Amino acid sequence: MFDRTRTGIVLRYWPIGLWLLVGILVGRVIPIIPDFSIAPGSIIVFSVLAGMLLLWCFRDSVEFNLLFVAAPFVLLHWKEILQTQEIIAGVPVNLSDVIVVMYCLVQGVATFSKDRRSSHFAPPEWFGLVAFGIIGIGLGFIYGNPARDIIRNARVVFYFVMPFLVTYSLVNNEDKVRKALNLCVPLGLMTVLTIWRVAWQGIVSSNVSIHQSGVLMANVVNVVGVTVDYGIWLYLQSLCFLLSRQRQRTHATLKTLLHGAMIVLLLTAMVISGLRTMWIVISLVSLYVVLVLRRLRPGLIVLISMAILAGVLVTVQLIGAITGADGLEILSKRLDLSESFFGRLEDTNQVIVAVNERQGWFLGNGLGASTRILDVLPLVSPDVEAWTGVHNSYAWYYLNLGLAGLVCLLLLIGRVFCVTFLGWRLLRGKPGQHRVLAANASVLAITIYALPSATLSVAPGAIVAAGIMFAVALRLGEFKRNRS
Repeated sequence: MFDRTRTGIVLRYWPIGLWLLVGILVGRVIPIIPDFSIAPGSIIVFSVLAGMLLLWCFRDSVEFNLLFVAAPFVLLHWKEILQTQEIIAGVPVNLSDVIVVMYCLVQGVATFSKDRRSSHFAPPEWFGLVAFGIIGIGLGFIYGNPARDIIRNARVVFYFVMPFLVTYSLVNNEDKVRKALNLCVPLGLMTVLTIWRVAWQGIVSSNVSIHQSGVLMANVVNVVGVTVDYGIWLYLQSLCFLLSRQRQRTHATLKTLLHGAMIVLLLTAMVISGLRTMWIVISLVSLYVVLVLRRLRPGLIVLISMAILAGVLVTVQLIGAITGADGLEILSKRLDLSESFFGRLEDTNQVIVAVNERQGWFLGNGLGASTRILDVLPLVSPDVEAWTGVHNSYAWYYLNLGLAGLVCLLLLIGRVFCVTFLGWRLLRGKPGQHRVLAANASVLAITIYALPSATLSVAPGAIVAAGIMFAVALRLGEFKRNRS
């Protein structure tokens, strides 16, 4: 058990320092010693040996495990950490892959301990995703899909299912769920720093859109997905807290101010990011929370309006000061959704065409499948290797795993949403209700964001974060429902 003393705080958050140390060893992250670097292979070997030992020693610690697996993905502005890789059998193996595999292996073994065995059989949808993922690998080789794409797409499925399962096993009591929810604060704040860094790169490149700022597409999708999972969940916890509080108390005033400051910080950063889908998702889930609670405070409206206005003004001023470009004109282009909307529709249409050609509506075209979107829209991506293939995450599952895999995914998401909503209904009016509603709204946010974005089908950070947060949300809803 970690305490609240200075020593306890150090023990709780020291995995973040561990990954900063790895970044120092890589050489270009924090260049304390000029031109000092270690071969990528040495970094991976060091990480495996040290990480496996530490993960096993702290296998029951929620703080250590979740920070160990999540912290590198929210420190994306030091991207050398995630780009360190070795080529094994023609397939690039990144440090991010090593992190996830270590976490899943150690926690997978720990699930066989006496107090965790029951988690193997709940929820049952994960059996279907694993089974159809294995079938998809076989179909991929039968259809002659590229081996590299088969491995990459298999990683997508198992990086969602396995972190979900082992995290569900790890947070097997209410105290552990509470600790996992508390980690949204440091992870969400680190994600905000990443948004500011990537948005700054976009502004320096004379474009509000980070997609054209020279940032790798994989890192852009990681930023988007990780922000939805950690950043928006933190925003929703603050929003639900401010809307749910019943009466003012002396000791609650500081909490109110902190939650209000959190909303301003997060919303301002998300506006500056220029990610239109994020704007839409935040608007929809905020409206959902207001409708569910049937409550809207005038002060909160003013606070949110000020945060949005501050984000717009800062964006326009920075663009004008740094590049001399007309910030309002660039911002208006980002508000034009027509080109992006029709491009995504065609992207999904090509998935349907590709599946119909092989009559793979039930099991899909096998993992590693692709569409002819670049033949139809050749200007959609100048770099074929960087192209994600399918924007819509659900269309990606339909293409690779067919209706069978897609239905399993939707059933799993539906279970988490329904359990958290029922948990909130039973807990309504009681302490802690805002956290359950925030978890429910966060599941909705991830679900909506996956419609136009590849946050559940491309970047490891986004996929792993979704699996972890779904597991924590499901456990939270189950415990609150059972207690009520």
